[in-house]
Amino acid sequence: MELNEQELKEAQEIVEGLDVNDEKKKVYSEDKDMLGVLFHQVKQKRTANAEAKAAREKNEAKEKEEETLEAKRKAKEEEGLRKKGEFEKLYKEKETELESEKKSKRDLLVRKEIEILAVENGIRKREYIKLFDTDNLKIDENGNIIGIEEKFKEFKEKNADLFGEKKVPKIDVDKTKAGGEAHLLSDKELERLEQEAKTGNTNAVARYQNALKKRKDEANKK
Repeated sequence: MELNEQELKEAQEIVEGLDVNDEKKKVYSEDKDMLGVLFHQVKQKRTANAEAKAAREKNEAKEKEEETLEAKRKAKEEEGLRKKGEFEKLYKEKETELESEKKSKRDLLVRKEIEILAVENGIRKREYIKLFDTDNLKIDENGNIIGIEEKFKEFKEKNADLFGEKKVPKIDVDKTKAGGEAHLLSDKELERLEQEAKTGNTNAVARYQNALKKRKDEANKK
């Protein structure tokens, strides 16, 4: 294949770069066929190198893109785990807070009920109430303390020396009025029963309702 002037010049430059002696360079430079072969060989090699370079760069770009995507995926996964950890921490804290609040309400309800039972059963000192074990007491969905009366009865039987004469609950009547005529509970006592009823305890609600009924019945008698 005949070379044009530019190609011929490039072919001669290729010859000059060959690792041969000057005599051979002169022979190659004067042989147009040889120059054509050298030129096309170098051209093909350059084309192959360029294609290989393009393929390599394309592959490197793809690998870099995949690395970027993988980094983003890992970052997203780590962020998800971090948020999950924070959520679980907040959930546990809230759960603990709710359990603590639930326990406080339970303890208050149990303490109030035990205090009432203790007074009704004539306990000598309020300090003795602390001896009553409340750990295993459970409250049903209606706010009733399961088995508290039976358990308190057992407590009283085992610790009879802590109790005196059984007291008559104030919720019935107060006979201190002149002439022995029964009259209603004081407003203060009724208010106390109302506050206990607001805890939702069925027994406390019943006591409050009973007090209201007695006040209404007494009022109707007048």
